[in-house]
Amino acid sequence: MPLPPKVCPSCGDEYLHQATTCVHCDVPLVLEGEFDRDAPPPEFPPASELECLRITQPGWAVALAERLRGAGIAHRVEKMTAGESNAYGVFVLSEDLEAARVIDADHVRSEMPDLPEGFDPRDIPDESEASDACPACGVRIDPEAAECPGCGLFIGEP
Repeated sequence: MPLPPKVCPSCGDEYLHQATTCVHCDVPLVLEGEFDRDAPPPEFPPASELECLRITQPGWAVALAERLRGAGIAHRVEKMTAGESNAYGVFVLSEDLEAARVIDADHVRSEMPDLPEGFDPRDIPDESEASDACPACGVRIDPEAAECPGCGLFIGEP
């Protein structure tokens, strides 16, 4: 007789009975009968009651959200409504802010390995602050430039 499958209580993915932890959420699995797939998700506060970790472009926000989910940090991603901006905010609970900042810094370093030593990724301006600014130092970058005039970060071909 086969053993019953296990389920991740966070994302709902199904695993063989021998599995112990969800590979995506890093949380302990439960037996399928202990998990109600139709139960509503737990309430998470609106963005106005959370701490803003970063305001950024959609792709960056999604990648950061994946890293936060992998670390088990609850978060919310919402489109910012200021003007015509295509910026999204990534929000976390106050008690998770410091851990989320570490994950954000790791993400910045992995995406921008050319950042100068000692650079604090929290100094990257929010998308709402400057769209033509260097993501590393905040200096305005000419659209024709291949690198930042302030810190030398390679931006790409103009």
